[in-house]
Amino acid sequence: MKRLLIFVFALCSCMNLQAKESKVLYKIDGVKSLIAIGTFENGYLTEGRLYFSYNLVMLKGTYSPSGSTFKGSLHYAPDKVADCYGIIYNTVDKRISKKSSASEWMIELHLYTTINNARVEFDNAFAGATIQVGDDKSLIWKELLSFAQKTKESNDLNATIYYPNGNKYIGPIHWGDSGWEIGKYDCKEYLDVGYYNPTEEAFNISYTWSNGDHFEGSALLCRDREDGIIPISGTMIYNNGSRNAAWRLWSKYYKLFTFDKSPSQLKEELNKIEERERQEAWAAQQRRSREIALKEKQRLIEQQNQQKQKEEFENKEQMLIQKYGDNHGKLLAAGKLELGMTKQMCQEVVDIKCYDIGKSSYAGHIVETWTFNKEKQDMQVAAAMTQLSGEEAVALALLMGFADSIGASNPKYSLLVFTDGKLTGLY
Repeated sequence: MKRLLIFVFALCSCMNLQAKESKVLYKIDGVKSLIAIGTFENGYLTEGRLYFSYNLVMLKGTYSPSGSTFKGSLHYAPDKVADCYGIIYNTVDKRISKKSSASEWMIELHLYTTINNARVEFDNAFAGATIQVGDDKSLIWKELLSFAQKTKESNDLNATIYYPNGNKYIGPIHWGDSGWEIGKYDCKEYLDVGYYNPTEEAFNISYTWSNGDHFEGSALLCRDREDGIIPISGTMIYNNGSRNAAWRLWSKYYKLFTFDKSPSQLKEELNKIEERERQEAWAAQQRRSREIALKEKQRLIEQQNQQKQKEEFENKEQMLIQKYGDNHGKLLAAGKLELGMTKQMCQEVVDIKCYDIGKSSYAGHIVETWTFNKEKQDMQVAAAMTQLSGEEAVALALLMGFADSIGASNPKYSLLVFTDGKLTGLY
């Protein structure tokens, strides 16, 4: 019987030593209490669930004695606000005893989340700092409460975002309708890059690309990009050490600046575009210069032709005036005929080789008619073409074809009637 009692007592002792979840209550400010619920084994915190609750702020997660690590999430009743990780340990020997005082609990806490598969770490007063969990002078719970309240009020918080491609963003994020969102709260998305209201759309950021390019300045929300923003104007420091304190992204180049493209790559591409534009502008200028020179040459040729025609007309007019007098000479020079002119005068205007000649007598007078014949005219043109070079003949043929198409090859006078050598009929 004695042995049985010893066995039962030992078994109960062993059962009491096995891990089980326990609640530890600490008074922090004399009014509010910090509740810590964890899995204890042999009186020490061990692997398992760990839960803190203070003034509506809750940290829920798991604890591992190996490295004293904690991983979980921050809740603000009842919505999940942010993920968190850190180190929780005792100030004495790193092991947390169920009998440890509140001031012996230490926590190094980091808050983080994800936005579009990118890791986000919050920049705040307690991130990464080693703070006593339950000391009366500790501000960690007030900080966490303030953080949670800010997220619910949609105020801006500063954060660092690590994108999968190696880019890094430092700037504002806010709690929106769908959770955490990049950019300043209530900041309108860009309408057209280059035409925006800085007070309503722009916000300041720091951005580093995986190749080492770095930007400090203004950005706009841009949902078309994986990082949710697009740099607009500020200081750009390239990975080769060059610096542009007046860097600006113009609207016509916006679509070229993709999420996976660094400013160095954009700069190289823009240099190529600008060089191509310079070459195209130079080529266009050369074309304009050639066109201007050609037009000037054509103008000079036309001017020379007009001057030559004028001189030929004046010479012909003077010659005709000398032969036929002032009145008839000027009419003939202008290609005009009038009744009473002689057959010789008329031949100064019409080509008699293109007319059929008919003669008759009537009442003692000799009547002669000149009737235009198109076939004779074509024969005269063909004969003229044989005397010309190939190009001149082609040009004349084209000219005559065009003249026929518009009726310009028809004669001014198709029928002339002479009586006793004087022009008496003109049609």
